[in-house]
Amino acid sequence: MDDQPQKSGGGFLISVVLILVLFTIFLLPDLGQEFSFPVPRLPDLGTGNIKSAIATPLLQLSFTYIGANEYIGSTNVRDQASSVLENDVLTLLVLGVAGEGHISPYLTDSILVMRLDLSQGKAVAISLPRDLLVQIPESKSYTKINALYRIGLDHNGSGAASFIKDKAEDIVGFSLTRIIILDLASFEQVVDALGGVTIYVEEDINDTRFPTPEGAYTTFRVEQGWQHLDGKTASQYIRTRHTPKGDIERIGRQQRMAHAIRNKISGLHPLFDLKTIFSVLESFKGGLKTNLTPEEITYLWTRQRDFSEKDLVFRSIDAFEKDSLLVSSSEILGGERASVLIPRAGVENYTEIQEFIKNLIENNQR
Repeated sequence: MDDQPQKSGGGFLISVVLILVLFTIFLLPDLGQEFSFPVPRLPDLGTGNIKSAIATPLLQLSFTYIGANEYIGSTNVRDQASSVLENDVLTLLVLGVAGEGHISPYLTDSILVMRLDLSQGKAVAISLPRDLLVQIPESKSYTKINALYRIGLDHNGSGAASFIKDKAEDIVGFSLTRIIILDLASFEQVVDALGGVTIYVEEDINDTRFPTPEGAYTTFRVEQGWQHLDGKTASQYIRTRHTPKGDIERIGRQQRMAHAIRNKISGLHPLFDLKTIFSVLESFKGGLKTNLTPEEITYLWTRQRDFSEKDLVFRSIDAFEKDSLLVSSSEILGGERASVLIPRAGVENYTEIQEFIKNLIENNQR
């Protein structure tokens, strides 16, 4: 399996949900720790301080403003909310798409499954490679997993995420109750709104076949060492695949980038950096979709303090080590031969992957 050093998880957890609670984090001091006192308790909230009492309407305003309350593939998300909070376990499917203006706007080139055990302050995140060969739900045909969201759009409209959600559940072996979809344009705008991010590049990257939005190729280069990246360069850094380990190295770059963004956001001052804070919020307008509720976001924020880095585990399902659970292969897809990854146990046989994830979760909970 992936024997790279364990990545710092706190930054990624917060970066996944932090933008949705900007008003809560920055405009309201953390009064609960010093001046907690009883207030009327809001539904689904596990705390009774004034910050929680004010947070929900502000979060709902934020959801409405950036369009994140256009819930994805679910008609009963509100009914599910209380059970998620009562069980203290939240499962997420996080997808990254290129977005409008790109030749393949709805391919999910970033696929992350997260399981948060809020009662124990522990989390496991699993990255799935975009080239994994899967059977299309309700069909006998096969495709790469990153095409399922696009296929779902054509097939199911408002329920577009159901295809990739159902397949991800088959792979990991547990249900995924919440989805987050973020497009590339929003990501670039967030980085630019923050004034760029500084990140350590572990080795020189020289990708002469980096795809352009028009379907052509350009060259992307970045040198080893500390580099300050603007939005466009940051998106190229997390998307380039032409390195020795392809998708697996790309997933690692995405995790490092998420941590760098979290650090940048955490360094903002609640008063002096208000312009930047609102610029970041504006960057997500229309580019973020989720079926997380404001109540759940508030609850996540109040509980994330319980997490320590040693209890946040990130792993990638890969095909590049002798004990990897995936192997390289090739298939005819769309009339052309394509490189794909398949489970070493066989196509659509996810038993070994599920057992690996089950053991990862059990070890994390000890």
